Formats: sequence, C-alpha cells, structure tokens
Amino acid sequence: KSEGWQRILLFVLPYLIIVGLFQFIGGLIAGADLTSIEFEENSIQQLVISIFDLAGTFLVLWFFMKFVDRESFINLRFSTKNRLKDFIVVFL
Repeated sequence: KSEGWQRILLFVLPYLIIVGLFQFIGGLIAGADLTSIEFEENSIQQLVISIFDLAGTFLVLWFFMKFVDRESFINLRFSTKNRLKDFIVVFL
C-alpha cells in the first residue's frame, strides 16, 4: 500500500475530475446556465447538482476501495445503528 501523502494525491486528483464532471452533468440536466457568471441557481437545480456530486463522490470512493485498497466497499461500514444522538447533534 502507498504512503499517506501518496494515497491523498492518488485520491484527490480523480476526485476533483470525476466529481467536477458529475456536477457539470448535473448542472446540464438541471438546466443551469453554466455560461453566465451572474447566474443564480434555484433550489431544485442545487438539489440535482448536489445529488450528482454525491454520486460522483461515491463512485470515486468505490473505485479507490476496489482498485487501490483492494477491499470491498462494504468494509467502510456505514453504520447508523445506535447513532440517533449523533444525528441530532449534527442536525442542530
């Protein structure tokens, strides 16, 4: 496995490229005017772009886990059991 800083560099560049591409596609699908600097997106457009942002993030994370760490994505163990207090604190 790579050293810590090498792993960060290996993750950051694909993350910026893929998530940026996903956000661009989300903006096109949402009908955002990406050619104007003064354009302000509405809440639906922000939601669509954010969903594509999240999808791109999970894609990069999956790719990194599968091909760099050679581990299953499920090994991240996103657990919500007994986490109600944590969710309330984050929400507030």
